[in-house]
Amino acid sequence: MGAQISQLPLTHSGCPSALPIERFDHNKIAVEQDKGESSKMKDQNVEKPRKLKGILKCILYCCLFPDNYEFEKETVVQLWVAEGFFEPEEGDRMEVLANSYFDYLIEKKYVSPCKFDYVRRSMKYKITDAIHHSLRDASLLGYRKVEEAQLCSVSKHIQHLFLISKNINPSSFKILSRFEDLHTLFCQLGSSTGRVPQDLFYSVKQLRSLGLRRSSISEIPSCIGSLKYLRYLDVSETPIKYLPESIALLDNLQTLKLDGCLNLVRLPFDVSKLAKLRHLEFDILGRLSSMPVKMGNLTSLQTLRAFLVGREDGCRIEELKYLNNISGSFCLSELQNVLTSHEAKEAAMTNKKYIRKLELRWRHRGIGRPKAEEEILDCLQPDACLQELRILRYSGSVFPDWINSSYLCNIVNITLYDCRNCLVLPSLGGLPLLKSLHIIEVPLVGVIDSHFHRSYGNEVYHAFPKLEELIIDGLHGLKEWSGVVNGDFPCLSVLVIRRCPNLVSLRWLSYLCSLKNLEITDSGEISSLGNKELSSSLEFLSISNCPKLKEKYCKPKVSGWFSLSRTASGWFQIAHVPSIIIDLMWYR
Repeated sequence: MGAQISQLPLTHSGCPSALPIERFDHNKIAVEQDKGESSKMKDQNVEKPRKLKGILKCILYCCLFPDNYEFEKETVVQLWVAEGFFEPEEGDRMEVLANSYFDYLIEKKYVSPCKFDYVRRSMKYKITDAIHHSLRDASLLGYRKVEEAQLCSVSKHIQHLFLISKNINPSSFKILSRFEDLHTLFCQLGSSTGRVPQDLFYSVKQLRSLGLRRSSISEIPSCIGSLKYLRYLDVSETPIKYLPESIALLDNLQTLKLDGCLNLVRLPFDVSKLAKLRHLEFDILGRLSSMPVKMGNLTSLQTLRAFLVGREDGCRIEELKYLNNISGSFCLSELQNVLTSHEAKEAAMTNKKYIRKLELRWRHRGIGRPKAEEEILDCLQPDACLQELRILRYSGSVFPDWINSSYLCNIVNITLYDCRNCLVLPSLGGLPLLKSLHIIEVPLVGVIDSHFHRSYGNEVYHAFPKLEELIIDGLHGLKEWSGVVNGDFPCLSVLVIRRCPNLVSLRWLSYLCSLKNLEITDSGEISSLGNKELSSSLEFLSISNCPKLKEKYCKPKVSGWFSLSRTASGWFQIAHVPSIIIDLMWYR
């Protein structure tokens, strides 16, 4: 080999809407989540990377990236898969094996996390000096990153190229066209790019990966359909207005990245012909009014963030029936277009075992169809491995039995939003891993009682054993909250109660032994937080527009202002709290 490999190991040794008052280490969480996805390989009997050849390929590929270039784990994984670096055992996913290699590079300091992207909710990474120390001259192995001025010096046999240019000269495209062996082409192009010449793709026919992200290209030539080996295409954050219909000729395309294409309002009509497509990254909810027809043909799809249910042939929910490889986050929207429970059952949601975050979304202007939607939601039962669930604008009066402790045993986050006909909250207290629960705009619920905390009246266990954050907002009909016993909510640190104007008391608050942040807002009838001192763990208390509580802790001054008073009837409950805000007045 032409390159010197000085530090690569020969064997693998020892190789997984927040409140303003929250403080999360997103960097740590994101890295652990990234590692967590690939750690599941142990359950799938996939070995960690042990062969020098496989590791070397991955490291060499990372050498393409310029210094300080930021990338996401999933992007590198998709590129490695596009290059065919992995041969997993039957039944295993190539992405799973690729994830383990990426984790190995993190562990050995070839790649390091650099920052958390709050928009994409993902970790960004960079290559480290260790890669350069290990591979003294990656260009001898066919990997080059060059400025436009250096393009003439690149061997015509180059296979992997990263081109950096602020204002590319048209003649540079002619130079690119002589690289007939090119497998990978990334371009960082400036503001005067415009369009890619029609004849370029006729010359680089071996191209497998094409990255034009954040370039100023406005149009992709139709001759891109001639790239029969193309597996990865990234035109995200470009001003393109449409994709040529010839995209459908890319029989081997695995990844199509279109995030941030704000002028793109539709996908090619025949996108369903991309039978090998594994990742479609596009803001479907924000950019499309309907799905392309026959999406059900794309049975290899792993990344599909949303599906807009239609009523036309080829757009109904039944298109999801065989899309059982969908992974990660998935939103099933426009569910008002599902007319019967039989249609919902055709989606076969229980077969989609790789979905971790599921959003079920209706769009109603009236009261909906309560009974029909109860049956439909019952038939949309997800796989038990689900970790996050959001249900929006559901018009049923009750929730199905599968939303309880006996089935969703892996659920971590639940949001119920704008369920305006709901009369009874589901029994959630026995969910063993639930950490965050948001219940917002459920105005007809009048009582929260033992059914919510303990299914079927079972009082053997403590309710909500892992819950850390609970937000109750917009339960306008809620009058009573009971059924909490000492030992319930043992890990609850954040409790927010907003816009519950008929709720009278929270007498059980003293049971919350881990509570750190308590907010009560726009709940004017609450007059009691119990008759005991609140938990000694409480660090922050905010009370706003709750006049009866304000009277309990404050005394009026001559000036008309209120202030905390040691003689107030409820002072003993909060005397120990370090930070208190009442009606926007900071008292400590």
